[in-house]
Amino acid sequence: MAGLRGIAIMTRHILPRAAGPLTVNTVLMAATVLLVQTGLGFLGLGVSLPQPSWGNMVAAGGTAIWQQPWLIVPSGAVITFTILAIVTLGDAIRDATFDARSATAAKRASGPNGSRRKPDHSDKALSAPPADVGSEPEPEPTGLMRVRGLAVELPLKSGWARVVDDVGFEVGVGETVGLVGESGCGKSVTAMALLGLVPGGGVIAAGEVLFAGLRLTGIADRTWRQVRGRRIALIAQDPMTSLDPSYTVRNQLVEAIRSHRAQPRRVALAKALELLAMTGIADPVGVATAYPHQLSGGLAQRVGIARALAGDPELLIADEPTTALDSTVQREILVVLRRIQLATGMAVILVSHDWGVVAETCDRAIVMYAGQVVESADTARLITAPTHPYTRALLAANPHLVARGQRIQTIEGRVPPPGEWPTGCRFAARCPVAEPACRAGPIALVELPDGRVSRCLRLASKTPKVIPDVR
Repeated sequence: MAGLRGIAIMTRHILPRAAGPLTVNTVLMAATVLLVQTGLGFLGLGVSLPQPSWGNMVAAGGTAIWQQPWLIVPSGAVITFTILAIVTLGDAIRDATFDARSATAAKRASGPNGSRRKPDHSDKALSAPPADVGSEPEPEPTGLMRVRGLAVELPLKSGWARVVDDVGFEVGVGETVGLVGESGCGKSVTAMALLGLVPGGGVIAAGEVLFAGLRLTGIADRTWRQVRGRRIALIAQDPMTSLDPSYTVRNQLVEAIRSHRAQPRRVALAKALELLAMTGIADPVGVATAYPHQLSGGLAQRVGIARALAGDPELLIADEPTTALDSTVQREILVVLRRIQLATGMAVILVSHDWGVVAETCDRAIVMYAGQVVESADTARLITAPTHPYTRALLAANPHLVARGQRIQTIEGRVPPPGEWPTGCRFAARCPVAEPACRAGPIALVELPDGRVSRCLRLASKTPKVIPDVR
């Protein structure tokens, strides 16, 4: 996801971590091979006499076991000690390499007197962007990414199932577009498909993704290496699972920077500290020398943002970047993203289920349900006058709109899983205004005069209910 080459991921991040288990399994296999060869030789299935082998020696001793039992002792003892020596040698190699490397990492994580470093874990509140920055006119968006008819299929126990179906939208230069919906609606799968990283062994079954004139669907891995991390970057939901716990923040940022730009390590290190400072970290040097487990959730997410910016991307995909954070830290992360976006001019696709986050950061919002786009419009217009019943239900279930003492509204039922989608409107089973016609057949997206699109048969017959602004 950070744009590293496969060989770099294998040699730097996977093989060093697997060195210990691989060494142990190798010596155990060698000992097993020795025992098998000895058994085959004893049964006469190995090398033939007079060629020497341990199995032949044991067999020869066995022929005289009734007269001279001690004859099997020398060969048996040699085999036993050889196996013990192989296993001991493997343990020594593991201790001298794998464990030594872990001890070195622990030593680096400690201070001069052996005590654990204490980097600044506090997520200090960031000041809001200056008024003159916020008042600058937004640039006229031009097409950067265009998604048309995107369909994604995943292998399930019952066979291949379509989890994203006929999804289409556009993202302009410098624009922030939000993907909204319940869990299981296909938001994250859609976002990962834009990077060619469909989870679970899935495939893009139909549609196309155009990015700055480049068709991303069906391109070779070599072309993807020029796109991932460099032109399109990703912020994962949980930074603790996307950062390597065995390396410091500095090493991981420098690696990402040098993988996208051929720079000396000294220049890359300065760039890493600059990126950390750009995300609002008060002590970039202290955080750079820390390991991921030493950071709070807010600091780890800022490091994830810094790594995503290592390649100076044109488009940033943020997959629920504030889900695991408390409300105060969420606000700070959103301010950081907005400030960086204004400074760099990059576009952002924000995946979220929080209407407050979407209302505060997104220019346009795309509502997804059961793998389909059900409504798309400017964020303010969609929040104040939604046209699709699902959008209205999501807004009504927002806790920010509920007065103290009132019951929070919920949407009865659940999102139908892939493979169980109904023929007609996929929200019909949960929709309070559904009609028989809604279940008769597939519902097409309807473009309204104001430019928004919606997937509902009742657009012409029902005036949208006005929902108060969640902001």
